[in-house]
Amino acid sequence: MKAWTLKIYRALAFQPWFQVSRKWGGYLLKGAVTFMALAFIANRLMQEREEIWQSAWYFSAFQWFLVCAAACLIPINLGFEAAKWQAMAGRYYPGLRMLRAFQAVLAGIATGIFTPNRVGEYAGRILYLQPGRRLESVVFLFVDRICQMGITVWTGTLAMEYLLAVHGPLLMNTFPLAEAWLWGFRGLMWFFSLLGIALLLFPAVAYRLVSLFPRSNILVQKALHALAQVNTPFLLRILGLSLVRYGVFSLQYYLLLLAFGYEGGPLLAFHMVGLIFLIKSIIPSVSLTELGIRESVAIAITGVFAVPAMTAFASTFVLYFFNIILPALIGLVFVLRIRLE
Repeated sequence: MKAWTLKIYRALAFQPWFQVSRKWGGYLLKGAVTFMALAFIANRLMQEREEIWQSAWYFSAFQWFLVCAAACLIPINLGFEAAKWQAMAGRYYPGLRMLRAFQAVLAGIATGIFTPNRVGEYAGRILYLQPGRRLESVVFLFVDRICQMGITVWTGTLAMEYLLAVHGPLLMNTFPLAEAWLWGFRGLMWFFSLLGIALLLFPAVAYRLVSLFPRSNILVQKALHALAQVNTPFLLRILGLSLVRYGVFSLQYYLLLLAFGYEGGPLLAFHMVGLIFLIKSIIPSVSLTELGIRESVAIAITGVFAVPAMTAFASTFVLYFFNIILPALIGLVFVLRIRLE
């Protein structure tokens, strides 16, 4: 079946009308991606509350300094993400340069901004690679997601335990959950934390699980080939980059909280941020609508410690603008430069 499909494709590929239709189909696809991304971004910006801009109008010089400092961390944040992609895709594309990896990350943000859980980001990144080992590179993206999710779960779980230990009565009075539900959630988070550590220490387990599927399938073959390249030193490198990126992201959040009126200590702030990221990460969403979810979570958690709702809302929105909307707008330029092959 595969041989006949390949013969038909080769026969069509040499037809002028097929080449023209494929060319214009690529233009239409890129145009559709650009239009949908811009439409979603415009819709989100139009819906935001005017209070953010009104409060920013009365910022002091120090508050503007904090916002600018958070903005200066944007290329650093994206740079660590590009470094991860260069390290992963570089297994099959050793000539992949950092600038090219950076462009692929931006294109991925643009293509993933309107898709559930940003699955479109995979297409944006791999299409910036030359044909040949694109499917294997997708496996590395899954590895990256597991590492980044692992950092979020580990830090968030520790933040939750700290807040419960230090501010337990306050949290329980604000969120009157049944003790069984609370213990169940804590147990689940620790289970996934230990499972993530086990997978990172023993990457061969993932290979064995995938090998249970029929090896005649081309996708299984490519997945196994990619997983064979994964070892503990490689995972520790990706994990280290993920941890640093998480730290940069958290620092941005803290600076924006300060800019919009947060008056508490940094220890409490970083633990609140860790818990916000943890809860947000386990809620499925579309990237452009996740602000409403993250916003609600941020207001609920910070409100326990008397942080004004506008402080939580504004800092969350600007963080989202800096790391999603702005890179997506820039990434649209690189989406239009993608050559569909």
